[in-house]
Amino acid sequence: MVVGVVLDRHGEAYKVDVGSAATASLPILGFEGASKKNRPMLKRGDLVYARVVIANKDMDPELLCYSSRNKSDGFGPMLKCSIRLANLLLQKECYIFQRLSGHFPFDVAIGHNGRVHIKTTKISQTIIVAQAILNSEYLSKTQQDKMVAMLTASIEE
Repeated sequence: MVVGVVLDRHGEAYKVDVGSAATASLPILGFEGASKKNRPMLKRGDLVYARVVIANKDMDPELLCYSSRNKSDGFGPMLKCSIRLANLLLQKECYIFQRLSGHFPFDVAIGHNGRVHIKTTKISQTIIVAQAILNSEYLSKTQQDKMVAMLTASIEE
């Protein structure tokens, strides 16, 4: 799964930047429940959470789009991190997410391409989650605890 940015629409497909050398192709009918009458209306800059179905050296990658709710949609802001950090975040028991979840609810979509989408109820919470994710890559669990306490202190006052 990857998080991509819609660049443009060409005929029956969207061109999507997934952080590779070539832009990926996302067919308009590559969305769950999409038909000729019921097409998704994505705009330039929208984010998609998609699965890579074709990737080889002779062709542009092709995507199919499904969100974490098994429904196709576009969604908001994104941050970029290293692929190493994305793999750490994708682990079943990610420590930084366990620490943050005790303070407020949030939802994340993490792509294997190092792109992360964060959804919270307040923009200040989105900023806290983004900072915690980016800063956690080389911190020990004790250091992550201190960082989360420092970041969340302002919203708990």
